[in-house]
Amino acid sequence: MPVFLCLAAACMGGCPILGYVSHTIFPDQIKAAYELQDRPTVIVVDDPSALLNDQAFLQQVAHLVGVELVQRRVLSQVIPGARVVNLATRLGDEFGRMPIDRVGKELGAEQVLHVNVESIDVSHARMTLLCQVKVIDAAHSVRLFPTSAAGSSGATARSTGRISVQLVHATTADVRRGERVMVGRDLGRRVSIEVARLFADHEVPQSQEPLRTTSS
Repeated sequence: MPVFLCLAAACMGGCPILGYVSHTIFPDQIKAAYELQDRPTVIVVDDPSALLNDQAFLQQVAHLVGVELVQRRVLSQVIPGARVVNLATRLGDEFGRMPIDRVGKELGAEQVLHVNVESIDVSHARMTLLCQVKVIDAAHSVRLFPTSAAGSSGATARSTGRISVQLVHATTADVRRGERVMVGRDLGRRVSIEVARLFADHEVPQSQEPLRTTSS
């Protein structure tokens, strides 16, 4: 049945399903916290306190954030993560001390999307990861997001670029090696989605349940 006939039929019946139909066609949207400029961008994910101590995971998140932003048509050009790895390898310890805007300049990027792992809390069967996300104008060495106004009393986690990702998992002792890899992949995927959502309009999540890992 055509959509307009469905709507008409709903109204004739007192509109009990009109809300469901309209929500399906026009779902609630959450606006982007910041409108990211479509400029050559490099994505850098840092774990300065070695809370995760897993460079492969950080590289995975950086790659997936780029994929998400390109698929959502927020960015059209993302500097390949391999170039970040090569620069870090070449500079060694100096890379960790290098200002983030200089990293962008070294790689030919006009802006840097920087994801910093701030804390990780692992309980019996739950993992919570907190990250700070910033956007730096590499050409002018200024922070674009979050803005100074984000520190006002009405600030939210999104407006300040803070994301929290929660993962329900089995206890470490009960998880086989293959399943541990899956936990890392699930966590990386969720982090990349939450970072991308800061810069793209998106539908209100249908469930607030934390992501559960699948068994192999």
